[in-house]
Amino acid sequence: MAKYRPGTLICENPLAMKADVEGFRLEGQGQITFPEGRMRMANVRDPSEAEKANFVYWCPQDSPSDVAI
Repeated sequence: MAKYRPGTLICENPLAMKADVEGFRLEGQGQITFPEGRMRMANVRDPSEAEKANFVYWCPQDSPSDVAI
């Protein structure tokens, strides 16, 4: 993987519409919407289900191990 200087922009994505997350992968049961031009991730399972209610939205881009988001 390439080396980056601190503060180097490695990705820019407005996450404002469905096209911005093309290639992202949802694991678990979540709902991804874009109200007011901003991505919103919501759980569709009851929080009382504990870990069964977890979900992850994977970005397809590799990032450095010390990335700050």
